[in-house]
Amino acid sequence: MEERQTEVLDSIDSAINSLDSAIKKREFTINWNFSELKILYYYQAQQKFKTAIDSIDSKQYDEVKHRLSNVSDWSLDQIADSINAF
Repeated sequence: MEERQTEVLDSIDSAINSLDSAIKKREFTINWNFSELKILYYYQAQQKFKTAIDSIDSKQYDEVKHRLSNVSDWSLDQIADSINAF
């Protein structure tokens, strides 16, 4: 029984960490906090976004912010595609 409880708690902890990570990514993206976005962990399905963020030079930050502006309703892939279109 104790082993099962540990598995459940581990699963809950993993879900909480995943949600926390998603919230941070969204907040950092909305605010265009590039330095924080570049150090976060990304899941396999998010690698396109990570690659796009990593490709942005610090000299381009203001241009990206200006050209993409409000991306709060966009998926990470939509944002990545827009960054890659530069």
